[in-house]
Amino acid sequence: MAFFVVRTEDSSDDIDPDAVKSSLSELLQNLKESERKKEESLVKLDSLQSAMTHLEEERAVLDVKLRDVHLEMNGLRDQKRLLEERLNSAETALTLQVSEKYCNFCSKCPD
Repeated sequence: MAFFVVRTEDSSDDIDPDAVKSSLSELLQNLKESERKKEESLVKLDSLQSAMTHLEEERAVLDVKLRDVHLEMNGLRDQKRLLEERLNSAETALTLQVSEKYCNFCSKCPD
């Protein structure tokens, strides 16, 4: 934006009305452009805030699901451990039964 000063013959400074009008018009255009950009930014901000809220809600749901999965995994690990203990006990019992049967048929084992 520029103001033009026109010197007249009597050496007094006069403001050029056309220059003022042009400068004000340019200023008004810049103001309108700034307002338009501001509105666009506000709409974009609102959209981003909405998306962020949605993502936060989705994350909360996923956090609950993840916690549930961890709890289920811990339960399954406990069940697996118990099953392995039962299996080991059953294998031990089976080994003892086989050993006892073998020893009953074998003449090499002392009574």
